[in-house]
Amino acid sequence: MQIKFEEVKADYQLGPIRTRNVIDDVSVHIESGTFTAVIGQTGAGKSSLLKLINGLLSPSTGLIQVGDIQLTRAPEKEQLNKVRKRVGMVFQFPENQLFAETVEADIAFGPRNFGFDQEQINRSVKESLDQVGLSSDILNRSPFSLSGGQQRRVALAGVLATKPDVLVLDEPGAGLDPEGKKQILSLIKQLNMKEHMTVLIVTHDMNDVAEYTDHVLIMEQGKVICHQATRSFFNQYQQLTDFGLDLPDVIYLQQQIEQKKGIKLPKVSLTKEELIDLLIEEQHL
Repeated sequence: MQIKFEEVKADYQLGPIRTRNVIDDVSVHIESGTFTAVIGQTGAGKSSLLKLINGLLSPSTGLIQVGDIQLTRAPEKEQLNKVRKRVGMVFQFPENQLFAETVEADIAFGPRNFGFDQEQINRSVKESLDQVGLSSDILNRSPFSLSGGQQRRVALAGVLATKPDVLVLDEPGAGLDPEGKKQILSLIKQLNMKEHMTVLIVTHDMNDVAEYTDHVLIMEQGKVICHQATRSFFNQYQQLTDFGLDLPDVIYLQQQIEQKKGIKLPKVSLTKEELIDLLIEEQHL
């Protein structure tokens, strides 16, 4: 499912406090089935961009198209329900949104709210639990009795149970230890590849951008200032410096090896495995 922004501006209002142009004249096309990292400094508009896709924030001007659904200023309730069924949103620390007495009831909440019948709900609960790698043995347990990593998986399962075509996540690895973070991001990548799900994540970790995503979207003061394929983006080292971004560890290591050995590898490595393969090939040349 593709996503298009056409000259979109958006204001953010909380009670009497209004922040104008948190999104400022954005035109961008997110292709169906891609995995895009949304990066930028605090206050750049990253989370607001995700909320626009999900209909939690409405544009003040311009047009947003999610598949065949169009969102403009003051969209109708029917349009919002449609887009929220198609776009699953996972907030930062989603385990804080768990509320039900059992894991099963928590995961079933979304499908029930969207009008699934009981048979569909039961099937969705089991399928989404399987998607996040959890056993059905925990369905009758309290979600609050689970580990932090398990709670986050249950929260993600609750979003997946509504069968979205698009998944948007705000810092999905925040607060997890390195292994827990790797497991969650690997799971999201599998959903992108196996289910052809369009994924956007907000992240500050350039290592994650390099390893998991295929596109990079950079925001600054509500504007999109760069939208590029990940490998092409990291091929331009100077560009990262210009944007005030750190090099991923593997690319920094590649630079150091190239300088020490006096060689130039044929492409930038986005993972350690890629770098090892390139170095082996270099030895055989």
